[in-house]
Amino acid sequence: MSEKLIKKDLIKEIDAISDTDFEKICFEIFKQKFPEATVLHNGINIDERPVKGTVDISNDNLEICMECSVEKDYFTDINYSKIDKDIQHVLKLSNNNVSEIYLYCSHVEIPSFRKEWIKSAIYRKYKSQNISIEILGGKNIANEIYNFSVEKRSLYSTFNSILPDFKKNMERVLVPVENRHSVTG
Repeated sequence: MSEKLIKKDLIKEIDAISDTDFEKICFEIFKQKFPEATVLHNGINIDERPVKGTVDISNDNLEICMECSVEKDYFTDINYSKIDKDIQHVLKLSNNNVSEIYLYCSHVEIPSFRKEWIKSAIYRKYKSQNISIEILGGKNIANEIYNFSVEKRSLYSTFNSILPDFKKNMERVLVPVENRHSVTG
């Protein structure tokens, strides 16, 4: 199976998952992006219920924070309501200690989003405060998951229960045919 087809299937799978499963994926990505950091996952509790009044994922001193969203209109709301709400939420809970904010949405970014976003007053406001804000949609998140899985060779199995199609597709690519019977997960 080609990389392009695996990513295409992965984008669909990411788009369809629940908010808690999406957060679990984002947690794994955050750990890969910042391997030296102590990573806290506060957005869901042990019963896999959302926790209010916390940053979804962060390092231990709240300098790097991530908010995760499955909102359908995340990239189409011309007022950037959810994006602004997420940024304000992080700023409040980090006591303005944050320097990097990652906003991840499970849906694919529309083609005009980035161009319009950088023209917005909200973008300019936070840029003037020297806060780095990275917004990624499903396509870019699929690229990150794929790349980390190829680099680490076993990371794809971390997503076994959340992204079962991705795991199967990666096993076809990464595990030699003669060893596939011994792969578990």
